[in-house]
Parts: sequence; C-alpha cells; structure tokens
Amino acid sequence: MDSRPTVVEIDLAALRHNFSLVKQMAPAGCGILAVVKADAYGHGFQYVSEELEKLGVDAFAVAFLAEGVQLRMSGINRPVLILGGIYPGEEKRCIGLNISTALFSLEQAEALDQATLAIKCYRKAKVHLEVDTGMGRLGVPYHEAPAFLAKLRRFKNLELEGIFSHFASADELDEEGRAYSKLQAERLSEVAIEATRLGFSPRYIHVANSAAVLAMDLPFCNLVRPGIILYGGLPSKDFAGKVACKPVMRLKSRVAMLKWVEPG
Repeated sequence: MDSRPTVVEIDLAALRHNFSLVKQMAPAGCGILAVVKADAYGHGFQYVSEELEKLGVDAFAVAFLAEGVQLRMSGINRPVLILGGIYPGEEKRCIGLNISTALFSLEQAEALDQATLAIKCYRKAKVHLEVDTGMGRLGVPYHEAPAFLAKLRRFKNLELEGIFSHFASADELDEEGRAYSKLQAERLSEVAIEATRLGFSPRYIHVANSAAVLAMDLPFCNLVRPGIILYGGLPSKDFAGKVACKPVMRLKSRVAMLKWVEPG
C-alpha cells in the first residue's frame, strides 16, 4: 500500500462533462481537435486520450513528435497533429507513424517531401500550414502565405491537410481584444481562400482555442482546438461564471498535525 499522504485524483467523469460542453458550444458539424500536449496538461495523456477517443474526438494535438509517438505507442489511432512542427531528422518517423505536422518553412517541406520518397511510403506527408496572423510566434507571416502556398505546389509528396493559426487575445473580452481576434480570423480566412484558388483542398481550417470556442463565431473553420477548458480551467478571469466546466484534477492530502503557535 502506498503510504504517501498527498495524491492527485483525475476525474474522468468531469472530463466527459467538459467534452460534452465543447461539443454543445462548437458549431454544428465542427470537429474537435483535443489538445493533449504536456502530458494532457499534467493529467496523464494515456488515460485522457483513451477516454476522449471513446467519446468520439476527431483528432489530437501535441507539441512535439515525442508526444505523438507516445499516443501511437499507446494505441491511439485518431489523427495526431504536432503543433510545434518537427525538427530535422524526424521526418521519416513522423510520416511512418501517420502523424501530421505543422509546416512553416520551405526547408521543412523539402525535407518531408524527400523523406517520403526515401522510405517509399504509400502515403503522402500530411501537413498543416501554420500562419502567423498576428501572434508573432511560429508560422508563415500571413502576408507571405500566398507566395508560400504557390511554392508549396511543387512538392508532390505533401498533402496540405489543414491551415491554422493561433489567437493572441481571444481570452480578452474587451473591445480591443475582440477586435484583434476578429482581424486575425479575417487574415486566416483570406489565406484559406487563396489556398483554394491555388488548387489546394485542405480538410481542416482551425484557429479556435478554448477562449474562441466560448466567445467567437468562426464560420469558415471546421475544427475547434480546445485545451484548458477540457480539463476544467478557464482561459482567463473574463470567463468566470460564463461556462460550467468542472475541474478534472484534484490534489488531496492528509493532515499530519494541527497545533496553535504564538505569533511572531
């Protein structure tokens, strides 16, 4: 018997409740890409992912290839997207395990294209073009995306499975935050339209994080990307009282001693 007095309890019933809330709030016909990076936000990726798969989640998002490999090794067969992209030398394993990756450079595209040829894989390398619409992190700058897409057409062993971006301030519900999120959404929509014009048929368009699932209407997207809300957390204090999510994690301990002490 484990004698440690402090334990973490994971409530899968709460996870099911939160997943149901996301399904209710997402537009009809919109898929759910559950973010399970960082060991499912510390909740245990295997138990969480297995439960979400039973609930019918459409796909999983992770930060690095190693996390995607963990999902595959644990028997998860749903689509997996690496949000942080892959690094040189990881291409063959990514393709071999049928894991999709964020794409934000032509060097990545070239390496993936060549890796597909090298392993004589029957499938194309699946990529999601990551567009920087204003957050300033990873991604092709939105104004450079049309030219990037035009060059991407020469890589015949790549499948542009998706196009996505990250909101910078969707969790800020003041006028300024809402306006900037709206601008970012418009920029992503324009890139998606340009991709179609160039002959691409991306299966997924996504940008909605937990905050956007709760607060934004994004008719051009067909996938939402909830993270913290699945685990019972709120995107920011602006959402307090607006959604009835339940905490999935509880930290419990036993009291060893109580006593009074003099102040000082």
